Amino acid sequence: MNSEELEINLPAGTSSEIVDEYKADTKWMYPYISNDELCKTHDISQICNEERRRRMHLAINHQMHPSNYRDFLLKKYFDSHMPIKWLALVADVSMPTAANHYTGSILLNHLVEHKKSLFQTLFIETNQIDYHMWLQISRIKYFGEADSLQIAVGDVIVGHSWIKKYFKEEDHSCHYGLGKTIITDCGIPAVGFPPTNSIAIDLPQVKIISNYNRHDDYIAEISYPDY
Repeated sequence: MNSEELEINLPAGTSSEIVDEYKADTKWMYPYISNDELCKTHDISQICNEERRRRMHLAINHQMHPSNYRDFLLKKYFDSHMPIKWLALVADVSMPTAANHYTGSILLNHLVEHKKSLFQTLFIETNQIDYHMWLQISRIKYFGEADSLQIAVGDVIVGHSWIKKYFKEEDHSCHYGLGKTIITDCGIPAVGFPPTNSIAIDLPQVKIISNYNRHDDYIAEISYPDY
């Protein structure tokens, strides 16, 4: 789609330069709600769904982008045998095929390194790994103590992955992707912003609400094997 045809719903008065940055995917905003909003509602699932639907277009890619930086960064983690901690937005899911072990894959948009606090990763230091990356569901080995995990487009997903090397069939070129993965959070961030005009010493705390009811919006539900 031509960037001029995109409709980006930003507050009235937002400069055309900022709107263009969203259209080009150089600026994005993950969905979140404040703790104040949570205190005012009797239906946490409703406010999470409303926020996810309202803001997800601000973090889903609108353009196609080459993946130039990803391999350089992921190779360092592959060579050091260390997992990379990351945060991303769930953008889509693929159908099961032989290539993804008949479990499907999750499309991650604006995948960033998660090195410090959730607040810093969400709002301040966004070192982007890639505009988009696929995560095979079969590579998710742990997602918490719950029996299953529902995932919806617009959810913020956090995890850490060991890096896997692979070669493209077309030209046999070497690339790197997400291998065995642990999901630590998947849902809508709730942010404890300080009161207006207060002097904040510490960064706001962030907790991701993962157990809200996504109703019919979830695109994947993963569970542990029933041995």
